[in-house]
This record gives sequence, C-alpha cells and structure tokens, in this order.
Amino acid sequence: MAGRSEEQTGWGETHQNTLKGLVDAQIARLKENTDLAVVAEVEKITKAYMTVARTVKAVDTMVPEPKAKPVARPAAEDEEAPMHDGIPDDPEELHAALAERFAHVAELIETKRREALDGRGDAGSPACAQRDAGLSAEAPAGPS
Repeated sequence: MAGRSEEQTGWGETHQNTLKGLVDAQIARLKENTDLAVVAEVEKITKAYMTVARTVKAVDTMVPEPKAKPVARPAAEDEEAPMHDGIPDDPEELHAALAERFAHVAELIETKRREALDGRGDAGSPACAQRDAGLSAEAPAGPS
C-alpha cells in the first residue's frame, strides 16, 4: 500500500490483528472439542470473520491516494489562454463581470435592432429582407 498514510495502513492492520486473534480462539476451541455441534458453530463463526476480513480489506483499499495536481501547460502552448484572460476567480466578481458583459451584448442587440428599424441597416442583406418581410403594421417592432 505505497503512498498511504500511517493512519490508513494502521486501521487495516489493527482489524487484521483483531481478526487473527479471534480466529486463533476458534482454532483453540476446535482443538479442545470434537463435538459436531461445536465444529459447526466454529465454522459458522469463522465464516463470519472471513466476511469481515474481506470487508476490511475492501474498505482499506478504497481509501483514495492523494493525487498530485496536474501540471499546467504554459500559456504559450495553450491555444485558449487568451480567451480566459481576465476571468476572476471570486464568484461574486465573476457574476458582476458576466452581468456587465450581458448588459453590453443586450445594448448591442438593441442598437442593431433600432438601426434596422430606422433603415440604417444593410437594406440588401438577406437578414434584413427576412426581418422586413416578417414585420407587419399591427405587430409591435420590439420583443414582447
């Protein structure tokens, strides 16, 4: 169990030693008795000990070893590094930055919508033609 702490290794060893002592006691009972009822009882008890021993072993091996953090690639090799520049680590700062960017995008969309309604957009573009065909005199021009 390389890499495990002394406490984790000690836990499994403690239970293993306890189980060894309990099995030794059952072996001593078998040496003293030939009664079939006692033999059957010892067999039943030792099977229970073996179940516990397998469980202890399984739990002891389930303890995860501490993993080293992966080494970050240098920013020069990272193609996405410029995209992530300036992203705050603090959740509150991140929330504020996102709100600011969404507000900016909403302003751009509204500006483009107004330009299109005022006729300053590219009149010959397919997007404007689809938009103009979809507008009717009764329908409001903005989002509802």
